[in-house]
Amino acid sequence: IGHYLAMAGHKSSMTIETSTAATSVEAFLKGDLRTEGLPANIDPSSVDTSQLDIGAAEVPGIREPGRLAMGGGAWYMTNTSGPEVRAGAWDFVKFFNQADSQATWTMVGSYLPYRMSAVDQPELKAAWTGTLSGRWLAIAYNELLEGIDPSFPGPTMGPYERMRDEIRKSVDELIFQGGEPAAVVRQASAGTTKAIQEYNDENF
Repeated sequence: IGHYLAMAGHKSSMTIETSTAATSVEAFLKGDLRTEGLPANIDPSSVDTSQLDIGAAEVPGIREPGRLAMGGGAWYMTNTSGPEVRAGAWDFVKFFNQADSQATWTMVGSYLPYRMSAVDQPELKAAWTGTLSGRWLAIAYNELLEGIDPSFPGPTMGPYERMRDEIRKSVDELIFQGGEPAAVVRQASAGTTKAIQEYNDENF
């Protein structure tokens, strides 16, 4: 939340954030953001957001905006549980894949719908034009449709989480600990290379 506070305090004019933060940013601006789990020294309610006008746009790009690699997660249903658990899981999967459930998931949780029919739900159409977070999510959804090249989905790597952890650690050192850029790049390169080597040793 620090980057929101920096914008509210006029210490920053721009931030790059995941689209899944849209409803949280809107709640922050309205003073309704839930603060459970935040560090004790961060109090969003103490920040005056009345003069803060945050807009959103497509992610910047080298050649043009809106071209990006998409990240996300997945849910899996396994066959390792008893029949009752599997039946319950299947009922949940069917419920969650309904268009109205996808619309709610988008409006409340800021996750983009993966069912095309969800976009036709009246309440989602209204949110995408009538609410701040909805308008931002409409931008993100358009990026999903227009900005991702199916012929180049992005890099494929086995140790995905470790790669992200190594890169995040290096970025944090650069930004928060005053690390020297060339040294930080070398650290990230060494860490990610080790992760790939260990993954290959374990799996091939």
